Amino acid sequence: MTIYVVPCGVSVLDALEDPVSKRRPPRWKAKAFGDRRDDWTSKTLLASGHEHRVDDDQVIGSWTESGLADPMLCEWTSMVSAETHTLAKRTGLPMEPVAALRAVLDRNDRVVLLASDTGKGITAALCVASMITGGDARRMHFISTPSSEAEVETFAGRLHPRKVTVVRVTGLGPSDGGLRTAVAGIGRVLRCVYDLQERLEIHLTGGFKATLLHTLAMAEVVHSLSPGTKTQGLNGGGPIDWTTAWYLFDDEDASPVQIGLRRFSTGSINNMRAELSAAARKKLPDRSCAFENIAWEAQGTEAVLNDFGVGYLAVLGPKDHRTNDGAP
Repeated sequence: MTIYVVPCGVSVLDALEDPVSKRRPPRWKAKAFGDRRDDWTSKTLLASGHEHRVDDDQVIGSWTESGLADPMLCEWTSMVSAETHTLAKRTGLPMEPVAALRAVLDRNDRVVLLASDTGKGITAALCVASMITGGDARRMHFISTPSSEAEVETFAGRLHPRKVTVVRVTGLGPSDGGLRTAVAGIGRVLRCVYDLQERLEIHLTGGFKATLLHTLAMAEVVHSLSPGTKTQGLNGGGPIDWTTAWYLFDDEDASPVQIGLRRFSTGSINNMRAELSAAARKKLPDRSCAFENIAWEAQGTEAVLNDFGVGYLAVLGPKDHRTNDGAP
């Protein structure tokens, strides 16, 4: 089984609302869809900054009732978005890309779509989820990134097999707070996915550019915790990585390109955890300072995590996770 973590951008809405798109189904009404989207977004107050936003467990029902889950969404080709096309290409299923999107959930895989904390970002992710599920709302789930260690403990159990889970990345939107909350949320999601101990693919074709480098850096920490390569199949078939990252060029016939991930040694991971745990308490590390100016900085007699350090520590967690000595 495979878990696909897919940062989801808003370019799919540009395609869906383009009245002259060559990829649209014949009966698609771009303007009507755009008007419905604006109306639903304004009424449901999706972004977490709104005091009266709709609860997470009500989003899918509201989405279905809005009429935005148009059956014709499923008539678009996978090329409508970078997210759907990369996933269709990576399934490895010998069928048309749109059919591959539908079939990926039938083999107990999980798809996790990371959405920005904006109405437009969440709507875009729900459109992608509808395309993957064939419009079946029973296979769609909506939650927000865990904001505490207590939420982390139950989060992995909410990433269901055979479903697409849209995850609102709390704090990933226009604000004065920077990226720290959003990066920590993405890191916690990656930790929970790692704890499920299944093969993990992180797709970096689409999504939000502001956190692209952070997501890639955190993917390398997950890769370092993972057991490395294993021979595929009873009769061989070549080594596979448990954690991989992928990118697809904007070409209909292109194949996804694997992004090489660096692997930290077990000693480096232990040093990272110790240094960042100390810096999180504003204490200068007692011994190793290998990640100074990379993940934390000294400010007088105190240590301060930067956004990369916040993300690294969110992936590692406060407890010792399994390192690359084990196997899923």
